[in-house]
Amino acid sequence: MTDTLNPKMAFVKDAYRSLVKSASMTFSRNWSDVQLHHGFVQSKRYKAVKFSVCGGPNANGKVVNFMVRGGTHVPITLTAGAWKEFTVQLSQMGNPALLDNFIFQDNGNSSPRSPYTMHIDNITFLE
Repeated sequence: MTDTLNPKMAFVKDAYRSLVKSASMTFSRNWSDVQLHHGFVQSKRYKAVKFSVCGGPNANGKVVNFMVRGGTHVPITLTAGAWKEFTVQLSQMGNPALLDNFIFQDNGNSSPRSPYTMHIDNITFLE
């Protein structure tokens, strides 16, 4: 897992559904991103990726780009203090051949551009 512009990555107790902790990251610069690497998975068996996100106190309305390496980004909008489930079809991302990196990136256009936190949990492949 890497954050190209802001290395603040933590795990919090406020998990969505998992029995372990959720990932939590703070974006402090435009276009900063976090990559969650989980190994190489062939995408031909799957149709979508489902995940849950929760915005921190300054995150309401912030737009984050979600993508897998080699795929097209799909914008998601955060809600402060509330978990939301997103299902992204692989066809929306250009049908990437491998599912090996999940990337969450600030889209650089959110206003105001103050730092904000996002929590991620329950990433699942859907057949």
